Amino acid sequence: MLYASAGILAIIISLIINNDILFGKDTDDSIVPAHNYYRYYLFCVLSFYFSDVLWGILYDNGLIQLSFIDTMVYFITMAGSVWLWTRYVVEYLEGNNSTGRMLKAIGLVFFIFVTLSQVVNCFSPVVFYYSENGDYKVGFVRNIIMGVQIALFLITGIYVMVAAAGKNEVVKLRHEAIGLSSIAMGVSIVAQVYYPLLPNYSIGSMIAGCLLHSFVIGAEKIEYHQKLEQEQSENSRLEKELESQSELAELMGSMSSLLVNMPAMTFSKDAETGKYLACNQAFAEYAGKRKPEDVVGLTDHELFDKATADHFVEDDKKTIEMKEPNVFFEDVPDAQGTSIRNLQTTKQKFRDATGRLCLLGMGVDVTETAKAKAEQARLQEIELKQEMEEQYRRNVEELSYRASHDELTGIYNRLGYDHIMQKVDTSECFLLLLDADDFKKINDTYGHETGDKVLIKITTALKNNFRADDYIFRIGGDEFIVIMTHISEKLKNLVAAKIEQINRELADTSDGLPAVSLSAGIVHGEENEDDALLFGNADKAMYDAKKNGKRSYRFG
Repeated sequence: MLYASAGILAIIISLIINNDILFGKDTDDSIVPAHNYYRYYLFCVLSFYFSDVLWGILYDNGLIQLSFIDTMVYFITMAGSVWLWTRYVVEYLEGNNSTGRMLKAIGLVFFIFVTLSQVVNCFSPVVFYYSENGDYKVGFVRNIIMGVQIALFLITGIYVMVAAAGKNEVVKLRHEAIGLSSIAMGVSIVAQVYYPLLPNYSIGSMIAGCLLHSFVIGAEKIEYHQKLEQEQSENSRLEKELESQSELAELMGSMSSLLVNMPAMTFSKDAETGKYLACNQAFAEYAGKRKPEDVVGLTDHELFDKATADHFVEDDKKTIEMKEPNVFFEDVPDAQGTSIRNLQTTKQKFRDATGRLCLLGMGVDVTETAKAKAEQARLQEIELKQEMEEQYRRNVEELSYRASHDELTGIYNRLGYDHIMQKVDTSECFLLLLDADDFKKINDTYGHETGDKVLIKITTALKNNFRADDYIFRIGGDEFIVIMTHISEKLKNLVAAKIEQINRELADTSDGLPAVSLSAGIVHGEENEDDALLFGNADKAMYDAKKNGKRSYRFG
């Protein structure tokens, strides 16, 4: 409990002496150097104190697992305080040199190393462990961590002491206080190495905190408030000086400094008299004047033609009646009066310091933007028209395809047959009219779904056995036509072989479909033969084939 008592005392003292730094809002980082870094350091040290106190309580009560977790937090917060301390010292000295950057980098690397070592320690006791009797034991990495901390604090202390050389007495005293704080924390770690079960590091941090607050932070607070008072006094003086200036000159000066170089036309005018109070160079050139001063004191009717001036005056009246800014588009002549420009104008009423009602206006030339938008709209219209035409073409093609093709099998239908026969030379083709034998029995026995699958099977067999430039049609429920183009009448044996091969494939039931066969009437066209006559001859030949039984064919 003695171990925990030292940590509790350190927490109480730190909260008392650093209350204004930890929770106060009356300091400015731009006046108090490195103020935020010192605050972060204090929060990290407080976290270390809490873990140190908790460790003493847990260890005294034999809660080994919780002590193990708390010891990990102890090392991480201790390393964090070392890292933040180096950052505070370097930032306090404004040490943006190689030594300062190196110290900050080493502090960060050290913090990362300690954090990772705690992760490794969960699997291999390289930093610390607890014996079977619950005794705290240290590992070799723990000694490395302590050694690096001692080196960092001593180097930081020496770094501050060296920086104190040549400074005035006040600055030198503060530097030396920071250096002694670093050395005090380094010495406390040396004591912690030799006596790991005593709260030496907490005591050293507490002493260092007292030194800093007494000789550095407190003095800085006094300087801060003095500078704040000086700044407030200077602001008060400037406000009185500004109030003594002419209010009209103030308005013109502010308008000139803010608006004179803007590409948009800006102006202000007296709402009652209509006289211009200020404008920028762009508006002066539009009004036909060489510089803004030539516009001040004139009215719209003294600057522009009657129609344009009346237009501007009417806009002013509308603006005065409105509570919100008046934003509108208008077409006005250009400065030469040779063409019309498109302006986006904004007018706003306001009262100046004297209570006078005024108007503030800005006009942006959007002529080219309007042209660009119009051109973009035209291109979009053309693109839309092209898309509509392309969609129409696709729709026509789709409708044409659906009209000329069988929905079930995907081959040509009767309409497709009529269309194809208009361009086929009948004198160089065979026409095969095929009919599925007893197809009605398949539908009645197995159902129409199976019947549809059989029709698809027939279509597949026809496609597989005829050429790519031959035409295949389904002209009825179970009737098909094949037009074999560019083929001599002497090749009847080839045609017959194809019919026999197709019937062999259709007899195969390994696909789970019932066997089916085709009967065919086959005719070869003659010169200038009518396609209706050709079809009639094929139909007669198929009729003759049917009379002779299934799986038969006849040439007409």
